[in-house]
Amino acid sequence: MGGMTANEVLTSGENNTTYDAGFYELASIGDYVWEDTDGDGVQDGTEAGIGGVPVTLTGTTGDGQSLTLNTTTAPDGSYLFDNLEPGTYKLTFGALRVTRSGADQGGNDALDSDAGAVA
Repeated sequence: MGGMTANEVLTSGENNTTYDAGFYELASIGDYVWEDTDGDGVQDGTEAGIGGVPVTLTGTTGDGQSLTLNTTTAPDGSYLFDNLEPGTYKLTFGALRVTRSGADQGGNDALDSDAGAVA
């Protein structure tokens, strides 16, 4: 998406070098909710995703606007919030009739649970 300035009248010999244009790339956050069958907090290759889990994104955009979005995990456990302005966000996962695994277990952040206790 582009942008446009207001009309600027320049007089003879005038130099106005104050017209800047700031742009940012949209961001996304999401991944996967899975059944941690061995309770070790690490996503093993045989542990299946959990569909139908409510996920809420809350936060503030870089220009100070509050934002709340909701989604539900797909049947394979995946979810995604995309087209986000850069900002500060957190995710809250809905309650299930199961117990949450410990956060940040193991040595691979791409495979561990990042959901801590609800404050």
